[in-house]
Amino acid sequence: MQEFSHHKPEDPKQSEEEIDDVAVHDLEFDPKAYRWGYLYVAVADHFTNLIKTGVLKRGNPLPAESRFRSICGVSLGTARRAVQELRERGLVTTLPSKGTFVTYGTTTAERVDSHPL
Repeated sequence: MQEFSHHKPEDPKQSEEEIDDVAVHDLEFDPKAYRWGYLYVAVADHFTNLIKTGVLKRGNPLPAESRFRSICGVSLGTARRAVQELRERGLVTTLPSKGTFVTYGTTTAERVDSHPL
């Protein structure tokens, strides 16, 4: 007996996952490409490059920690330390219960004014 599937073939354009208009494949990181140094620094360097080249723009959210971890292929601790490094570099800001957002390109005054206290 032949089985019929009601599942339509996926359109690659529709199936491509995005995070706030940024394709996930644009964010991917290859941990095997780094042979020395701290892995969290390499991840932070990768995201620094994405931010400074405009792939991630001011106001774009970073993926949630668990998603960030799976995109980069690293442990949760490494992902958290990489995000901390990005904060220390002044490229992102984390708002409690909101997420982490790219702030590169804003002045310190704009960052302070936009933080809800």
